[in-house]
Amino acid sequence: MFFRRLNPFYNTATVCLFILLFISNSILNAEVLITMDKALEVAFPSADSIEKKALILTDKNARSIEKKYKVNIHSGIIILNIARIEANIIGYSIIDTHTLRTKSQTIMVFIKPDGQLNYVEILAFYEPPEYKASGMWLDLFSNKTINDDLRSGHDIPNMSGATISSNGTAEAVRRVLAVFDYYIHGEKIN
Repeated sequence: MFFRRLNPFYNTATVCLFILLFISNSILNAEVLITMDKALEVAFPSADSIEKKALILTDKNARSIEKKYKVNIHSGIIILNIARIEANIIGYSIIDTHTLRTKSQTIMVFIKPDGQLNYVEILAFYEPPEYKASGMWLDLFSNKTINDDLRSGHDIPNMSGATISSNGTAEAVRRVLAVFDYYIHGEKIN
């Protein structure tokens, strides 16, 4: 009889405990790895200035990019950073935030002035850590261009046990390079 009276309390307490553990596990797995400013400082240590520019894609821009480069544009606002020493451009970077399984990842793609990819940095990763791309895997993007087949399983191998992460990251890199190429060689945005 004593347990029957407490049973509703135990059920409620058990549900609350489960929710608390689930939320705390998600928070513990959420990880900001490096801030955007720190990543820019590391990538462009000799830069005199870094201009942050918001590119606003019109529907026409987005459709043109999607058609020409076979990528999905999911945001109409692109943050482009242009690093300079005096008047000379020494590199670019673009940030992309996208959903992997159910949570997001934010990457910054660093691009050389000639359009070759310099490297990819994960700024934030909110999926479980075992699904995060390793530095060695991200290094496979170095010196690639928009003309390479940057699909996971093609020029870039899949990550064993993290196929969704490798597909999502490769797609994001292709999207960034597409927007960059369109901006540099195509119609001007803004």
